[in-house]
Amino acid sequence: MRSHVIYESRLELTRLMYADFARDVTAVFAQPFLVTAEIDGKLRNYVPDFLILRDGMVPLVVDVKPRHLLTRPKIAFSLGWARSVVESCDWEFQAWCEPPEEELANLRFLAGYRRDWLFAAEMLEEMRSRNLHRATLGEAFRSFPSWPDALVRAGVLHLLWKQDLSTELDEILSERHLLRQGPATVVGAGMNTLPEPIADSEPADTEVALPQPTVDGHEGGRMSGEDAVRVGVGTRFQYDGEVVTVEEMFAAAAGNEVLVKDGRGRRFRLSLREVLASGRARVIADRPGPSSDDPGETASMILSQLDDGELEKVRERAAHLNEVICGFRSGSPELAASGEPRPQYAPGTSKMTRYQAKADELGVSLRTLTRWVAAFQLEREAALTCDRPEGAADAGGAWGGLIHGG
Repeated sequence: MRSHVIYESRLELTRLMYADFARDVTAVFAQPFLVTAEIDGKLRNYVPDFLILRDGMVPLVVDVKPRHLLTRPKIAFSLGWARSVVESCDWEFQAWCEPPEEELANLRFLAGYRRDWLFAAEMLEEMRSRNLHRATLGEAFRSFPSWPDALVRAGVLHLLWKQDLSTELDEILSERHLLRQGPATVVGAGMNTLPEPIADSEPADTEVALPQPTVDGHEGGRMSGEDAVRVGVGTRFQYDGEVVTVEEMFAAAAGNEVLVKDGRGRRFRLSLREVLASGRARVIADRPGPSSDDPGETASMILSQLDDGELEKVRERAAHLNEVICGFRSGSPELAASGEPRPQYAPGTSKMTRYQAKADELGVSLRTLTRWVAAFQLEREAALTCDRPEGAADAGGAWGGLIHGG
């Protein structure tokens, strides 16, 4: 398969990668058709995520869902009747969720070597003609001295992707892995039999707070409920089957957002409310949740008391402080505005030079600006309200001037 196939989540992208790896798959179609059926006296519609065609096998209809959603009554009901309709056509239906982490990591690694047109045909032919059965991966890397080591290594990994060679994929690949001839065995995450629904598996409404300082000084959000957890910079969560880490948090016009980084170093921005309330993510908690004796009000309580004009001023002041801290008003180089960073705030400029430049720009003293930055790093936008944040007892009227334009 060479053409691109659309997808709507990273878990769907993972399913496409597994289809690309399978030797018997000849074509994949995204959202291929609409199924309409009368179920329990009501007309219902269903659009599958993928239709996969395979050599010598019936068509496979795939619905991709995170594992924990499969037991929700509404989803279980929808997938149940859809499977019945698909199987009545003598086709196969599959619900697909998160695969084993080690296997997924190996496939993602090998997928980087999938493009056969990047390799010398003569080298690949020589590799295919050599009997590498029972050799280790490290031995295979050293078996073709007439070719550059880097090309040999890439070529062997390409043959693993093409399944001219195979090895166990349930552990992270190393030079100790034994090679064999023939196709690889992957577990994947396909389910032809759906799990039983759980009546109380529907989530309660979840309330997500804006950034709030945690006990270790990182800013974070809070989620209500018995199983509340802290969410802040450094928090890890599983999103569409992949582990991502929060790097930044922002109070955007449409609500709080987070900048996350995945295991391959790619960064993208998400709505915090969507992350925590949509069912597509699961927080990997590593510290206690909020408690009644936490100091201070939550950020959402503080910011909810401001009108639109006051909130806009808070965002503008936050942009100033982000710029003096890191050089970018958004707080992240990945979201740099045109002309950023300005010379006086560019990387490599000393901290005190940046502080003095911003103090001059805002018309305040260096001491005042330093206190604003300290409070902002502790409590983010919640610190930029009319009330002085804890730890800024001496800011006095200058702090109010920051908020009210003075």
